[in-house]
Parts: sequence; structure tokens; C-alpha cells
Amino acid sequence: MIQAIVTAPANTVARVGSWATLNCTVTGDVDNSEYVTWNYHEPGSNVPVRIFTSNRADVKHRHRIKFDIEHDDHNGVYNLLIKSVQLDVAVLYYCELVVKGEKAAAKLVAVSTSRSLLVLRKFTELLIT
Repeated sequence: MIQAIVTAPANTVARVGSWATLNCTVTGDVDNSEYVTWNYHEPGSNVPVRIFTSNRADVKHRHRIKFDIEHDDHNGVYNLLIKSVQLDVAVLYYCELVVKGEKAAAKLVAVSTSRSLLVLRKFTELLIT
């Protein structure tokens, strides 16, 4: 039985063309009645787009070109891998425990230059401290 999200995804800044990882770890065992999903919202939409469902153990077919999942059901690890960050994938993502209704969200920001990346990372550090 799933208990809670113990490692939530963090807001992430990534350079266009690079890989990005959003982490999500849950406690307890995942079964078919309780499962973990990764979703995102497209800009201007309140309708979630599902990328992954743990009880199916695979990324939905139409998302495989952009995303992958690093998962370990035994240890509750469900990390979302964004294969090549592009401006169109810079949105709000969330890991969700479906039966419990618990969500943990993170924003992915894509930048196109190293200088922009450095500035955004410094800004992010200031927000966190």
C-alpha cells in the first residue's frame, strides 16, 4: 500500500537540447489499485495530459519520443526523464498518487544559452534559500 510521496520533483532549469530529470519517490508497495502517474498541463489548459501510469509500467506511446521513466517499483522510484528539453516541454509537471489524490508538482524552465542558464540557476538558488 502506498503511503506518501517522500521525494517530490523540484523546479528545474535546463538548457534546450539537454536531458532533465524530475524525481518522484513514494513509500510502500505499488499495486493495481494504487498507482503513480506523471502528468503535465499544456499552457492555457486545465486538462492534464498523462505521460505515465505505474500499473501499466510504460510511457504512453505518443510521449515516448520526448519522455522516459526510470522506475523501480520495489523502492518506489518513478523519475520522469525528459529526453531533449525543448521550449514546448517547459511546463508544469506533477507526480500523483492516484488513489490518495496526493500531488507533487515542479516547473521545468528551458533556456537556450549558457548565460541564461547561469542567471536562472542563480535566481532559483535565491528563491530556495
